[in-house]
Amino acid sequence: LKERSPQAWKRRLFSSCTYHFSPDHSNLTFNLDWNSEKLPKKYKNVLSGNYLIWYINTQLNSGAKRCLNVDGEGQVDDSSGLLIVTSVVKGLCKNFTTKTFNNGLFTVKKCSLLGKSAKRVEGQLLGEYELILLEKGNPPAGPKVNHIFYVYKTNEPASGCNFEGNWGSYDRPEGELNGSLP
Repeated sequence: LKERSPQAWKRRLFSSCTYHFSPDHSNLTFNLDWNSEKLPKKYKNVLSGNYLIWYINTQLNSGAKRCLNVDGEGQVDDSSGLLIVTSVVKGLCKNFTTKTFNNGLFTVKKCSLLGKSAKRVEGQLLGEYELILLEKGNPPAGPKVNHIFYVYKTNEPASGCNFEGNWGSYDRPEGELNGSLP
């Protein structure tokens, strides 16, 4: 991670990096500390929640500003819900709605823009999008597998967007990796 974002490490925004493998060894989960005192002045006491997570993940992705980021999972009726934070893009929900991911394990039933950032962050107006997922089967790595890998697929590996969320651990089927580690 230090090689991907040397400036953030140099100014000590990040420290104490550890990692562990997923149960099937198809990806790594990184844990690191970040120092709120090292945020740029224009973001101190301004960024919070998912918009702050977007900024931190952007710094991990070498400053790439087009990366989608995911935060959290919740139960919505008989479905799961995810939040995506990204630049506000007209028609973004069309990229997800009614599409099926992870070899048919879930389909995005609904997508909606919940809100927008009050200020631009790194020049981007950010939006929080909620995705409602319809579960269609048992995840390959067990009953509690986080659904983040589809964002990796949407970002495309060539974009450099490999660090996409604030989830703790997550699993991606080995066939989805294309030789890359998240």
